Amino acid sequence: MSNLRILRYQHGHLYDPFTQQRVELADGAVYTLLTDQTEGFVPAPPVGKPFDPSRDVLTKPAQEIALSGKAHWHLLGRHTKLYFDVHAPGSTDIRFEVELYEDLFLVAPNPNDKPLDASFHDCRCIARPLSTGFPDPVYGSSLNDVRKSTYVHYFHNLGNPAGNVFKKMTLPSGNSLYKMRDELDYKFRHNQL
Repeated sequence: MSNLRILRYQHGHLYDPFTQQRVELADGAVYTLLTDQTEGFVPAPPVGKPFDPSRDVLTKPAQEIALSGKAHWHLLGRHTKLYFDVHAPGSTDIRFEVELYEDLFLVAPNPNDKPLDASFHDCRCIARPLSTGFPDPVYGSSLNDVRKSTYVHYFHNLGNPAGNVFKKMTLPSGNSLYKMRDELDYKFRHNQL
């Protein structure tokens, strides 16, 4: 190994043991940690709002009961996969796959509203990177939540995680959720639903 440097980790900080100065890790750099004290490592908590995909999800009928009295439309089924890219400044674009663990509904507050007035109802989902070097799945309670949590976890100091998931997330075909909502609205206005 070239440029080997020894650091001491103590009280949540890194110190140069020779100069006694506190140091920080540079963004974008990759480090290898060698230690003979493995008892000092603890498992990291899951990223986002963890849930058990095998049991902590609402079924489609349970979701529809929760949405009764509101205008709502079933958009995508459980286990559908969506995709989004993160464009962090100074970083290469990273593509993530999101798997829905509940059915995805559009919901509007009033029974007479149309799909263009609607937003996504909460839907538990998990984002996973499609490239190596980003190993952590990110749990979310909604599409907005999982996209923001993914951005913050992997690129916390780079840019702004805000974005419209209607435009940022796509189906495997490449169609955006925005296009799906427009098509649904067209059918709604022409009594084709």
